[in-house]
Order: sequence, then structure tokens, then C-alpha cells
Amino acid sequence: MQFPWCCPLNTDLQYRDISKEAVIINQGVTVSAYIEGGMVYIRSLIPANLPTHTGLLFQLPEGYAPRLPVYATIAYTTSANDIGKMAGVTVNPDGKVGYYQAQPLGSYEGFNVQYPLKRG
Repeated sequence: MQFPWCCPLNTDLQYRDISKEAVIINQGVTVSAYIEGGMVYIRSLIPANLPTHTGLLFQLPEGYAPRLPVYATIAYTTSANDIGKMAGVTVNPDGKVGYYQAQPLGSYEGFNVQYPLKRG
């Protein structure tokens, strides 16, 4: 019997830029995404003045999406006026990346997310 017993490990350890595979849903969003060491790394932002409390930012191909929802928080704000307005970001198993905000932001807010690449 080999470890792990439930599922094979992902052996995709090479660096691969997947930024251009992301489909931008919300104008003003930029995405930097790559795979390395069996992990997916995403860096993006929530634009200022989005009128709704929730919405979609972009979508990754399902093969790069997490097995379960992954939640990111905003570690800092680019403007003191935006403290407490941003709740977070979710990367869903279907590849959709959404945001949650208490109020529209006055300035963009960056975020980073990382999670294991699921085996195809």
C-alpha cells in the first residue's frame, strides 16, 4: 500500500504561467497566476467603486480550480478610508473567483491566494 491511501499526489512540479488562461469577468481586474511545486499561486486585485456587495472578478479553467472553496482575506488596504470595507475573496471549485465587500472601495485592494493543484 502506498501513501496517500485516498488519492495520488500531484507530481506537476514545474513552473507554468497560467495568467493568460484566466477569463476576466470584471473590468479593471488583472491576474497573475502560476503553478509551481504542485501549488497554484494567484495575485490579483479588487477594483475601486464596484457597485455591488458581491460579484465575480475572473474565472480560472476548472483544472486549476481548488477541490474545495478557498478563502482569502485582504491583509492590508491601499487607503486608510477603505479599512473595514473589504470582507474577502473566494476561489470556488468551478474556477470562479468572487469578492465580498461591505461598501464600495475608494481604491483598489490586492490579494494573494495559494492552494494545492488538484490532480487531473
